[in-house]
Amino acid sequence: MKARMPGPRSLASAARRTLIPASRPFAVLPAVRTVVAVLACAVLGFLLDDPAALGMMYFGAACAAVFVTAGVHRARALALAAQALGATVGLGLGSLPGGLAGKIAVAAVVAFASGIAGAIGPLFTAGSLMAVVGVAFGQFSGLMMPWWQQVLWYLLGTTAVAVPALLPWAVGTQVLERRAIAEVFRASADLLDAVGTADAHQRRAALASCSAVARASVLGYRLAPPRRRPEILVELAAAQHAALDAATHHASGAAPAPGAASELRAEGRRVRDGRPSGARAGAPPVMTPWGRSMLATLRRVGPRALLLAGARLAWCMTLATLAAGLLHHVGHSYWLPLTVAVVVRTEYGSVFARTVNRIAGTLGGALVAAITLFFLVSGWHLVPVAACAIGFAVLLAPRLYALSVVGITTSALLSSCFAAPDAVLPALRLGDTAIGCAIALVFGYLFWPGRRSLPVEAHFAATARAAVAYLRVIATTEKLAEELPRLREDAYRAAHESRAAAAAVAADPSPGRAGGEAALPVAVALEDAVDGLSALETALRAGHHRLDEHDRDELEQTIMACAIDASVPAPSPAQIVRRLLKASS
Repeated sequence: MKARMPGPRSLASAARRTLIPASRPFAVLPAVRTVVAVLACAVLGFLLDDPAALGMMYFGAACAAVFVTAGVHRARALALAAQALGATVGLGLGSLPGGLAGKIAVAAVVAFASGIAGAIGPLFTAGSLMAVVGVAFGQFSGLMMPWWQQVLWYLLGTTAVAVPALLPWAVGTQVLERRAIAEVFRASADLLDAVGTADAHQRRAALASCSAVARASVLGYRLAPPRRRPEILVELAAAQHAALDAATHHASGAAPAPGAASELRAEGRRVRDGRPSGARAGAPPVMTPWGRSMLATLRRVGPRALLLAGARLAWCMTLATLAAGLLHHVGHSYWLPLTVAVVVRTEYGSVFARTVNRIAGTLGGALVAAITLFFLVSGWHLVPVAACAIGFAVLLAPRLYALSVVGITTSALLSSCFAAPDAVLPALRLGDTAIGCAIALVFGYLFWPGRRSLPVEAHFAATARAAVAYLRVIATTEKLAEELPRLREDAYRAAHESRAAAAAVAADPSPGRAGGEAALPVAVALEDAVDGLSALETALRAGHHRLDEHDRDELEQTIMACAIDASVPAPSPAQIVRRLLKASS
């Protein structure tokens, strides 16, 4: 059947959904740190009486601030280092001499490589994004400063943000890790309370998200388990045990013991306060080294998806660079390709959602900047206002991207007027944003052939194979017992990623939304299947049931069929597991 373009009502409905703020806490401390860092850069620029240097320091601080609002300190440090390296490479390549054709060629090559790198995993996201942004800035900012001086001032601005943000990490604090683990206990308790109710599936999805965050907080981006304060591993193991127990109750439908949920919430509070009891230590958490995790990701994604990600970004950046070179003066054109670079980076979310947020945020930021410049015009007194604007962007980043863009746009427009009035009116910046978003939306979403397909994380066949591998090991003898934790972890990770990817696509307008809504039952069924296998594992380990060859084959076939279509005739994998558990009780 021929795909239809989304209609106005579908687009409007999807746009409204993307502008609903999330119920996450404000990033108060990162916002305060960012404002202080930017003001410190301003003081140095004022002492040097060098507005160009101040502008580059401000640019570095503003870009660095984006990467210190989420994740634990280890992840933030890697993101800051990666974005600094990416910006260095981008600014250097963006300064290469040549005409418009040369600029387009450089932008396309860098975008192609960055698109591939960004699709591999979050470790490469910051560096690949800033490489593309750095090229756009180097090509069209119009600064007379040599590129290596731009890099030095950029790195100084990054350092001003990084030092206070990473200082708690230097003294060995694990507050963020403990908070993430405590959220797993809370989500596990919420799921136990919802067993057998209509809210159970929603609570199960929330638990999966919290569990993934906690695991990444403690074990992510590590070559070896933590040696300083290794008791964090005990706390993570206890949280994993609680999550597995809650998921098992959800799968089997068995009512939890009285007071179990309250006990989990109390344990979560103890972990958050740094005084865990250790009563529910559980098995040691499974740690996947970087190398093995990277290879597994590459196998799941596949070369075709990587090449398409690179081609998509390269195609859009080619059009953006061409438009920037043709439409505006060279000194005022970087805003257009910068917009395309940020919007098309699909690892940050849906292209459609980011386009809507980018346009709404830029409109609001341009209005605020225009009002401010009407009264203040130019001068160093704009620095505190611009600093507060970037602080506002960091503060509200966890809630809604559009609100963050309001602060970013206001700050960027004001920073260009520190030395003298900017001839580029906010209205022109808004026009550049509209053109960039149009390129991203039309050529990176509506006309892109892969827009109707699910992200690579929603690889249902790979998820089903991981679940079958888990099933086979729990049905075998003790010879493979050492493989059980790893295979269980692989199955759960694949199932949770598939569900999250399908849910994200469902937020897009039709027909992409229809694809996500159709895929969501498949993802939920596979997640339920893995939960059911955990319940079955518990029963087998306790000796309450024996899994014969017929039962195993039936489960395998149903799981593989479920990966193709969740609406296959009953029974589902979870129903088969419940039948087996009921027969053994």
